[in-house]
Amino acid sequence: MTLLLLNRRPLLDRLASWFPDCAEELVVVTDPSALGDAGPARWSGRFRHLAVVDDYTGRATEELVERLVREHAVERILTTAETDVLRAARLRHRLGLPGQDEASALAYRDKHVMKTLAGAAGVPVAPMRLLHSGAELRDFAGEHGLPVVVKAVDGVACLGQRVLTDPAALRDLDGGWPAPLLAEAWIEGETFHVDGVMAAGRVLFGRPSRYLHSQWLTHRASAPLVSGMLAEDDPLFGRLQRAVGEVVRALPAPSQACAFHAEFFRTAEDRIVLCEIACRAGGGSIVEAFELATGLNLHGASLRGQAGRELALPAPGEVVRHGYATWFPPVAPATLRGLPAHCPLPGVVKYAPSGRIGHRYHGPDSPSHRVADLFFRLTDGEPTTQLREIERWWAAQARWDFGDGVAAPAAEAERA
Repeated sequence: MTLLLLNRRPLLDRLASWFPDCAEELVVVTDPSALGDAGPARWSGRFRHLAVVDDYTGRATEELVERLVREHAVERILTTAETDVLRAARLRHRLGLPGQDEASALAYRDKHVMKTLAGAAGVPVAPMRLLHSGAELRDFAGEHGLPVVVKAVDGVACLGQRVLTDPAALRDLDGGWPAPLLAEAWIEGETFHVDGVMAAGRVLFGRPSRYLHSQWLTHRASAPLVSGMLAEDDPLFGRLQRAVGEVVRALPAPSQACAFHAEFFRTAEDRIVLCEIACRAGGGSIVEAFELATGLNLHGASLRGQAGRELALPAPGEVVRHGYATWFPPVAPATLRGLPAHCPLPGVVKYAPSGRIGHRYHGPDSPSHRVADLFFRLTDGEPTTQLREIERWWAAQARWDFGDGVAAPAAEAERA
């Protein structure tokens, strides 16, 4: 069987372990950023065919894929990235290939479609409305109050998202209306994510984790992205497992196994409310932390599932709970003056500082614009205490200069 991989992730060195015959069966179409420093020459002869495309998201890439499918008699198209989900489904439809269809892909990409279907099946979701004008936004805010969250229906993480907290902010959007946007009522509460593998409307394997801070606070208020897996005897473990199972049943199912990443709120009234779900592995450090905990690489499992290959899933007793922390530059422009060389805290598996001392940063422009990563085993039953200890350690060690020549600790940077 010949397979085509649409790729923009740095995982080419792992493909041989997931597809031992990749030199004969794998056609790879990749963004240059996924190749690493060595460039295309490093991968010569490793795959049936390698195409490196500069305009990865452009129409020309789809035309190239169609040509390669015909030239190499490709039988399946595989993806790992959010931005490839819908276009791969369109390509499968045009080329008559099996795999996730357009209805399923749309339900996992378009948040309005997603939450309409989930809500109709009884899954709690935030009140929402598809917007075409500022007047519709003001009507929604009048009905549901402020804050109001406004986002693209197919956005990724919190990029481009706005939280409108006063009437003046509502008027700011009147100057121009790009495309239909989604308005949602603000949900106050703790945030969680569930990651794993699903197939045919069922969760095959999943693990719930707690975020210490919401992604919104990470990208807009300099909060670190810190997460830890829940213990199986935690009451929220079972509730979140059931919640994600209800969501997966409510949406049109991908026809083969694939990874998923779901996010939920837990409100002050103890309600579990869907934030969103994706039919791919979670971003950032989730895949690495999940593999440390379970031995299962979510990208590899998703690719093998899409290819119709057998999956070896871990037994629950084989899981060793892990967490991760990622630190980004402050929202305000700042120069990095100091960061810890190692982490002495209990349970640390890997600490990887990547920030450049003396470099001037201009905010966390993207999820990959990080200055340090930490992976650790969880030593307490409930992860919050350990997550906060890690947050305090970093805040006392990292130092930022905001322009006055004074190196402020990270704790002060977070308040800047």
